[in-house]
Amino acid sequence: MDSTELIEQCDCLVALADRRLAFPTVSPAAEARARQLHDHLEGFVRPRLADIDAPLLVLLLGPNGAGKSSLLNTIAGAEVSKVGVLRPTTTDAVLYASQSDTDRIVASGRLGAVAKDRLKLAAAPASADGVAVIDAPDIDSVDRDNRELADLLVEACDLCVFVTTATRYADLVPWEVLRRVRERGLPLVVVLNRLPDDEEDRAAVVADARRLFRQASTRSDEEPMDLIAIDEGDIEPRVNGLARDKARPLLERIDR
Repeated sequence: MDSTELIEQCDCLVALADRRLAFPTVSPAAEARARQLHDHLEGFVRPRLADIDAPLLVLLLGPNGAGKSSLLNTIAGAEVSKVGVLRPTTTDAVLYASQSDTDRIVASGRLGAVAKDRLKLAAAPASADGVAVIDAPDIDSVDRDNRELADLLVEACDLCVFVTTATRYADLVPWEVLRRVRERGLPLVVVLNRLPDDEEDRAAVVADARRLFRQASTRSDEEPMDLIAIDEGDIEPRVNGLARDKARPLLERIDR
């Protein structure tokens, strides 16, 4: 039995409970049981059935100019998000999903708290079914609306990918949003972009970033941290994105 059939059966039970409640009764206990059944089906069971076929929602989060849009283009294999020198580059949330997944997400109400004019749609092929990616607005120290929208997206998504750079990973404002990611217990992957060419400098930046994220994390020391390092200049001009082979660990993490 698929989720559609389960939802239909749930709707039938709700209708039966509604019919029972529509008739006068001399038994308060029977009415209370019908009301309890109705509320349980509508408030608990049906929303969870609707989520059975819901796609994985991956949130790309990060400060201005970190390379989030480039990473989305890499995931898509095409230029679906604008990349440029204008800051902030991403001013609205960009949802990259197939048509069927977009319909499921909209119908589920998972992004219902996001204003319609702040959500842009980028069509993915049907082969992308099951995974939807949201490029969040750039988090900066000026635009409070962007941070508020990022908070809403954190509540709705299943996996957070924090994209930062060798010079921006310690910035204060993104860490304020990451605090909410930690509070919610959302799985986190860090993409550390634009690392220096010098091997010693690169190792020092990665080690310091791991230290900061470890200090702020609720993970146990034994649990490895998902940190993906990408060097300066590792780009794929064809899609205006990061080099796919460098981003492969993230793509594999999303698949898992």
